[in-house]
Amino acid sequence: MSFMNEILAANIPIRDECAATYFVTELQTGSLPLDIFREYIIQDSSDARLVSLCELQAIRQAVSIPIVVIGGINREIAALFPGMGIDGLAVISAILTRPDIRLEASELIDIFNHAKSSNHVE
Repeated sequence: MSFMNEILAANIPIRDECAATYFVTELQTGSLPLDIFREYIIQDSSDARLVSLCELQAIRQAVSIPIVVIGGINREIAALFPGMGIDGLAVISAILTRPDIRLEASELIDIFNHAKSSNHVE
């Protein structure tokens, strides 16, 4: 058995316990109330560490793997990342704190994709 398979096998019981929690089961079925989901996600974001754009550029230059940024993403800065070679955005508060989550997500996707097509970096 490979090292990775050993790790996965050893953690199956933990994964199964996590998957059986109220939050996850309700989320999977679509029955988790939106206000509970919002509260959970927003309070969880307080543990993040801010990385400057200079640090982010240095990381991009140092690694060749895809980079997805999360935290503090909004309409104003979403267009900055494709020009830096960032591959994607993970947004939470930027959409969950808005009245129309789908509209905000769609607009952020459009902003990012437009910037990505006009600032393509290899």
